[in-house]
Amino acid sequence: MGQDGNPYSPPAGDSAQVSLVPIAKQHRGPLIYFAVAGIIAAVVASPLIIPRSMDVKDDPNPIGYLLILISFPLGGVIYRLRSRNWPVDNTVRQRQIIACVATTLLPISVSLLTGMRGQGIDMTILSGFVSLILISGILVSGKRRGQNTA
Repeated sequence: MGQDGNPYSPPAGDSAQVSLVPIAKQHRGPLIYFAVAGIIAAVVASPLIIPRSMDVKDDPNPIGYLLILISFPLGGVIYRLRSRNWPVDNTVRQRQIIACVATTLLPISVSLLTGMRGQGIDMTILSGFVSLILISGILVSGKRRGQNTA
């Protein structure tokens, strides 16, 4: 190019190079379904969770907490029903395994922080239960993903 040429103009003819940067595939996953199901379950369960008074005998109803936990696998089932006509993404299983391993860090970290004396074992078992519920929600969502059109 000489000094008179415009450096911002595209190359002329067939000498234009094809971009070698791969376009990353973006897939919509079940996260929004988990979040919406959790919010709906929290709204439905709020009368059970909030105590009516500050009296010590009036503890929150544990069924409210169970409703919130059940919402995650329910969100996965709703996502699976919604995505039954979408293409199967073969890279999903690897990401699901990574997410499940990350979810198992919850009871491990709770056991390290609370110890095994007093209420530590109860908190570790409870966090393990929560972790299993989250893992079941992740795995029940299936391997189908819709690609973003953007």
